[in-house]
Amino acid sequence: DAEGARTHEKPERRFRVLLCAPSNKAVTVALEKFLAEIDLSGSPRGRSSLKPIPTLVGVEEALEQACAFERSVGENTEGAEIDTDLDSSPRECVMDFFVHRRCGVLADRLARRAASLLERLDARSSSKDGVDSLETETGRDSARSVLATLRDTMAELERVAPAFVAADGFRAKARQTETLVGEVANDSDFFAASLDGPKKKKRHQKNEQKRLLRDEIQAALRETCSMLREGSGRGKHSDLFAEQAVSRADVVFATLSSSGQAVVSRAENFDALIVDEAAQALECELVVALARKPKRCLLVGDPAQLPATMASETARRKGHDRSCMRRVLDVAAEDEKNFNARRGAFGNARDANVAPLDSWYTLLDTQYRMHPA
Repeated sequence: DAEGARTHEKPERRFRVLLCAPSNKAVTVALEKFLAEIDLSGSPRGRSSLKPIPTLVGVEEALEQACAFERSVGENTEGAEIDTDLDSSPRECVMDFFVHRRCGVLADRLARRAASLLERLDARSSSKDGVDSLETETGRDSARSVLATLRDTMAELERVAPAFVAADGFRAKARQTETLVGEVANDSDFFAASLDGPKKKKRHQKNEQKRLLRDEIQAALRETCSMLREGSGRGKHSDLFAEQAVSRADVVFATLSSSGQAVVSRAENFDALIVDEAAQALECELVVALARKPKRCLLVGDPAQLPATMASETARRKGHDRSCMRRVLDVAAEDEKNFNARRGAFGNARDANVAPLDSWYTLLDTQYRMHPA
């Protein structure tokens, strides 16, 4: 049937990135910067009609500690463009994208909007004199807010986890909820029509119909949020959501070691691997991420700063304390010697057949962490 075909259809092919770093702190900072660079309420700024969807994988407690440390340091996030619908800063949003929390975060956001709408509906039903035009529009705005949140939630889930959306009739329940809330959002007389009936009996019938609709909306929203939470934490569909989300997200953030988790190892369709703070990453750590079979790899770091850390003295003596970035640069330096030697022998750089040092890397000339002074 159409529902089954939609669930098992092949994912839309998009450029997918696995972004790793050697530490939880570096991963959370990278995700924070990423969230600050995209428009969370819609499309990425000036680049595409669809916003890139990130997901965060790793050890939840360790990631939380890294976020808590960053908050205590108090780095400046002024100027970040953040959707007010998330009610938080980029740093506070980081754990919202943790793969085993995401559904719970979406459910909580929908529940907050629902509570506001139900409060307006209760205020209308308890008023004997009806409500004024301002209250009417406020009530309809609350309904529109619920609709927008529900539609945004379902749009994200349809992109990253269609099998989860189809499980236990969740998609059908969400559509039913959308229809019920839409009746309130599109009815200009819903809040103000309690006194329009020429007869008391007719007014009573209208009020009773609206009370029943209010109860239906409350039950539908409550069930929708409950079904949504099944995709997070210890919910019965948590593993299903996590596997699909990691397999379909545009950018997966993880430490190098966490990139070896089963949920990531089953998603080997990455177009690129980006390693931040690569100068601090041991080669054995990098191998874990490279096992995900990315089509290309980009190492980003500063080999002149802190080197990779190796606790084993034996491993250090055998040269295993060197980062892959350091090794690549050492090989490049050796090739530069060969390049210069062969250029001198041939008298022509094109005849040397050896890449010069600056073809191995790109030196970034702009930094964003410190004040220009």
